[in-house]
Amino acid sequence: MLKKHGFFHANWNNTGAFKSYYEKESKKSGNVVIAYTTGLIWYNGELKQEMNLEEAEKWIEKLNSDKYGGYSNWRLPTLEEAASLLRKYKNKQGLYIGPIFSSITLKIWTKDSTPKKFLAKEKYWVVCFDTGTLEESTRVNKHHVRPVRLLK
Repeated sequence: MLKKHGFFHANWNNTGAFKSYYEKESKKSGNVVIAYTTGLIWYNGELKQEMNLEEAEKWIEKLNSDKYGGYSNWRLPTLEEAASLLRKYKNKQGLYIGPIFSSITLKIWTKDSTPKKFLAKEKYWVVCFDTGTLEESTRVNKHHVRPVRLLK
């Protein structure tokens, strides 16, 4: 319901309801951003080129095997976790994401999808920082990846 009826856009993003206290942390094994309000740690290293979903999942596996930032449990964010990065106003780069994050991120993958039983093809949700909205995408489309993990 949240996704289908635009409740998210009308009530969360447009009101700027997500206010977070962010802190950058540089470790010898990688840069992260800690979002204390949501209790999440976000990957903040160099973003690779846009990837399809299979490539994104393999890349995250490599981050985990390399223990990026000292952690081995990175994953794709849920739709709600990724949407928590949206801001009401654009940053200097013209994107609806906090300026603390490195690189230009137009759209990021989430792990949430609309099952095939409701559609001809399974669709995955992406968060679009260029428009401040959510969109559906197929597995073969290419988007950026911003892995996340829980703070604890």
